[in-house]
Amino acid sequence: MALIYIDRIVRLGEVTVNSLTIHRLLAAATVVSAKFLDDLFYSNEHYAKVCGLRLKELNSLERSFVSLLRWKLAVAPAGYNVYRSQVQRAVHAIQDFAK
Repeated sequence: MALIYIDRIVRLGEVTVNSLTIHRLLAAATVVSAKFLDDLFYSNEHYAKVCGLRLKELNSLERSFVSLLRWKLAVAPAGYNVYRSQVQRAVHAIQDFAK
């Protein structure tokens, strides 16, 4: 889900993924995904510590992230399967290359 969320934001032209933004994008996308998908999830304090961010910054990133997504967090099963297939193909390509 995190990858889908990041892709949605990039496609809107709101954010550029680069070495300066990827860490925070992944942190925000992971937190939002966990909260959307799971009834039980860790606190933002825990996620902030794991991600190496201050709690205040993670909270701000999360608010900005869902706002950029326009609070549209649901992903249709067909759309999810497209991304899952792409990730699986990429993993297989890397595994084949490493042989």
